[in-house]
Amino acid sequence: LCSHHGIHCQLRAFHAHSSEQAQEHVLDELQSGKHVALVTDAGTPLLSDPGAALVTAARSRGLTVESIPGPSAITAALTVAGLAVDQFRFVGFLPRSGRRRRDALQRIAQDTATPVLFESPHRLAHTLEELVALLPEEQPLAVCRELTKLHEEVVRGSARTLLERFQGGARCEITLVIEG
Repeated sequence: LCSHHGIHCQLRAFHAHSSEQAQEHVLDELQSGKHVALVTDAGTPLLSDPGAALVTAARSRGLTVESIPGPSAITAALTVAGLAVDQFRFVGFLPRSGRRRRDALQRIAQDTATPVLFESPHRLAHTLEELVALLPEEQPLAVCRELTKLHEEVVRGSARTLLERFQGGARCEITLVIEG
């Protein structure tokens, strides 16, 4: 994208495993008056993305942080799901297992707002299986894959219908919308 627009800059990786030293380097650059853009290869930075620590540290130093909205799987999924969305709640990624996961799924099943969550393609079928046991049969859901990208797909139905469709797994990034 930078090359396409003739923008010449140094690109660096910054992710959940970046060192404290890497974060300090970015903060020092900002403090010296340089401009830094935090971008992500999918979705919006900070929404289930590791940029939050950098933004928090920048804010604590009194540095200006600006947002330039771009593609967001959350709003895109809410827009194309075709479900009632008077209110919604962003859940992020579910815990992988245990009591925290069961409690999170129970809250989702009882939510009057529309829960929106991210799910791993490898765990989608398992999550849908758990939702079959928790949700009323007629409650609609939407599995939204690869939103704002070339192979975008939105599949609507009950948890059981979607489980049948995605029993063999799915590919790419998944956003799950469950009508509240």
